[in-house]
Amino acid sequence: MNPPKSTTSTDANGLRWKQTLDGKIERVLSTTAVPAPRTADSVQPYSQIQTITPEEAKAHRFGGPDVPDFGDEESGDSAETETAARNIVNDWTPVKRIGAPIVEPHHSDPKLLAIEIGYAPDAPQPWYQYFRDGLRAAGIRSNQSHSQGPYQSSTFEAARSALPLVIEGFDAAVKSANERFETEHLVRLRERLAKLDAALDAANARQGELDNLAEHFREPGRLPWDQRDLTHPGDDDNHE
Repeated sequence: MNPPKSTTSTDANGLRWKQTLDGKIERVLSTTAVPAPRTADSVQPYSQIQTITPEEAKAHRFGGPDVPDFGDEESGDSAETETAARNIVNDWTPVKRIGAPIVEPHHSDPKLLAIEIGYAPDAPQPWYQYFRDGLRAAGIRSNQSHSQGPYQSSTFEAARSALPLVIEGFDAAVKSANERFETEHLVRLRERLAKLDAALDAANARQGELDNLAEHFREPGRLPWDQRDLTHPGDDDNHE
């Protein structure tokens, strides 16, 4: 019987931790409640396992921001939604593999290699799902990921002879994720932002026409709450 590859335990604060055979310890995060139907007694207390909030899970997750979900065109979108969309569109850069892979002996199987492949920059959340789909389609699976700022990496286990296939499959997964993100998200965001910009330009043009019309009837003085940037002699005088 093979020994387990990792063990999980709960500390005194109710936090769960996983330790792998190589000594690495990671926190186990869960947003779902752990069933504990049995009541406490003199032998076993209530479960000490604590769940994290969705906000905590979002802070610990891998990857960049969510893609905002615009409502239908008749409904008004919030300024926060529009800002998030503009940030994604303006900041988007296709992800690329960077540097040379880090290839090391496997920690427990001498027939295998541990292959860490770096890529950048960070991408919005949907990209990572498309990337994982691409890896599965290529027949390879990452067993560990690492993130530091805009730099990401995935680690694979493979025989030396399979190293070129891992690199080829990784590159194909990145290319596929870039294309899917651009066609399924960026196109939609750009189209919606273009409509918002056109609507704003039309509203500004219409207001400009009305301001010009109002100028034909100008008299000295102005209302204190009039925010139009107009400078005319006597504008600051009190109208008597």
